[in-house]
Amino acid sequence: MRYDLSFGDAVDYFALVLQRRNWRFPSDGTVWDVVRNFTVFHYLNWSSRSLIELVLIVVSILPALCWHVLDILAVLCIGYCMERLVRIQDGRIKYLSIFSFLMTYQIMSMSSAGWIATTINYSWVAAAGLYVYLVIQRIRRGGQVSGVSYILALPAAAFAFNHESLCGMMFLFLGLLLIVDIRNKSFQKALIPFYVINFLELLWILCCPGNVIRRQREMRKYLPGYEGYSFVRKALEGFYSLLKSLFDFRGMSILTIMFTMLLLYLSFRNKKPLMVKVLAVSVLLYECAKFVHSGMDAVFGHKMLRTGVLLAEYRDTPGSAALGSAALICLLLVIYGNTAGLKERLLLFGALFSAMATKLILGFSVAFFASGERTSLFLAFTVMLSALFLMEKYEERLAVFHQKWFPAGLALMNLALFAWNYLATFQSQAFTW
Repeated sequence: MRYDLSFGDAVDYFALVLQRRNWRFPSDGTVWDVVRNFTVFHYLNWSSRSLIELVLIVVSILPALCWHVLDILAVLCIGYCMERLVRIQDGRIKYLSIFSFLMTYQIMSMSSAGWIATTINYSWVAAAGLYVYLVIQRIRRGGQVSGVSYILALPAAAFAFNHESLCGMMFLFLGLLLIVDIRNKSFQKALIPFYVINFLELLWILCCPGNVIRRQREMRKYLPGYEGYSFVRKALEGFYSLLKSLFDFRGMSILTIMFTMLLLYLSFRNKKPLMVKVLAVSVLLYECAKFVHSGMDAVFGHKMLRTGVLLAEYRDTPGSAALGSAALICLLLVIYGNTAGLKERLLLFGALFSAMATKLILGFSVAFFASGERTSLFLAFTVMLSALFLMEKYEERLAVFHQKWFPAGLALMNLALFAWNYLATFQSQAFTW
């Protein structure tokens, strides 16, 4: 309720549309004329996120209390969907895990373009996407889906898939699910509308001239030299963005560390080969060293630390990029070592690679430079669900949750994460990384 809504794209532009205070949308004509003109103008000149921006301009002119309430409901929707998607039987393990993973997300990244604009474009999209995925999984598993839930999932899919990153990610993952279901002869006709919506949204995005124009404008504004980048350099920029998101203090590194700790624990509990355990320990040591280094670097400035080339910014030194690449490969190998069976590995790695693609593709725009860590949200939730999936599979191995000290330790960690998020958010309402 204390979030400052006086800055950002919603205040500077979107809130002005329905108030007729922008010269492109004069006072004559109905509200629907304004909405139509705005949608057409933006699709041709700026963005394919027509449905998302329609919600954005409406919420922008409502009283601030409305956004606060709606944003809290979106977060509750995220929690509800994760609780329903995770089929861990032990309530203590289930709820402590979901809550602890959610606490690792750095909420201040949702203020980078202003709280209203950023949350509607990312966390609200994530909430809608999780709800759609929940309905799809219930249908695939043969569970009961009420008519109301199914009907609500259709506009939620249209809203979620209107975001190009989530649309592309779900296009890859839904395609994988389609192959699995057809092979198992278990495809449900009720899923067809979701595939159609996803495909039509993808066409809408690919055919949008505004996306090209926006890319050119942002290139001139943020990174004029980008036009001269080769294909290889653009691909590397996307890869560096992925590494930074996973391992850097300014990304989702705490979540990655927790995920690796879970993998390490499972490796020992499941008596995995020595190589899997060694790789897990090595990755965890690298993640902690990188977290400390980049954290001190962010706090004290780039010139305060001189620890060599291996922990520097990924794009600055080949050694740092090589070490980060090795850590990512080792992390994937540890995940592979803690899964079994083609179907399980196919679905888990399909989800992870689809989510990682949302970061890799950023190199082919200037979003890797201009958009900050809000673009990591979909990857973060995929990592959370992947970790919870492994916990669901090996629930009988998680006896540590019933040790008296463990819930207390998680409580202290979550309080520390809450304090970190709280102080960092209100220290600078316009906080960007």
